[in-house]
Amino acid sequence: MADYHYAYEGPTAHTAKAVLKEAPISPKVAVELSSYLKGKTTAQAKAVLERVVKREQAIPYKRFTDGVGHKRGMAAGRYPGKAAKHFLQLIHVAEANANQAGLASDLKIIHLLAHKASSPFRFGRQRRRQMKQAHVEIVVKEVEGAKRKAVKQQLSKPAKEGSVVDQSAPAKRPPAKKQAAKASEKEEPARPGKKQPPRQEKKKATSKPAEKKGQQPAPKKEAPKKKTSQPQTTQPSPKENAQQ
Repeated sequence: MADYHYAYEGPTAHTAKAVLKEAPISPKVAVELSSYLKGKTTAQAKAVLERVVKREQAIPYKRFTDGVGHKRGMAAGRYPGKAAKHFLQLIHVAEANANQAGLASDLKIIHLLAHKASSPFRFGRQRRRQMKQAHVEIVVKEVEGAKRKAVKQQLSKPAKEGSVVDQSAPAKRPPAKKQAAKASEKEEPARPGKKQPPRQEKKKATSKPAEKKGQQPAPKKEAPKKKTSQPQTTQPSPKENAQQ
């Protein structure tokens, strides 16, 4: 998709913007909603849209009034719940962009424009029927006098009075682990008047017994061989030979 170009040409200081591309809503409904919400704060616009979704408040139609019935307290009007949900999503995105830019939470809608998007054909049983899509762009501005969020800055600790800091000298590195281990292994300095006993190196114990000089090693005992059982042949007795 090509890059989107906003139609807003006003000042961009202390503003945030967002766009809703190819929303599946009617362009006529989007135009009526945009003209009604423009100039309100984001909090007021969200409250109106939430009431529209619950069918508690109708949106007055002033441009596309063909076949639109009257509502209580106004002439032509409707409850565009589907479009109201998409507009709520757009306002939330604009508020998030303003928060990311460091603006205050009190924002006013200074630009809200809807125009027709592409209309591809539908699929399935509704083939040969084109979709209704619209682009909606919004620009919000920080309300004058609103307090911004304080940004915490981590400042370095001030140097003590009378101390001179040499900026040209490189920063000292902490001692390495090996140096710390060697420093701990160093012997303590000998105190005057006391003698330290010499260290005795421990001999490593060997598992093999020590052999005396001139003594031959004991011969290894051979394992006894197992007797293999051979089949015994029996000779026939003389009686059996006589019978045969």
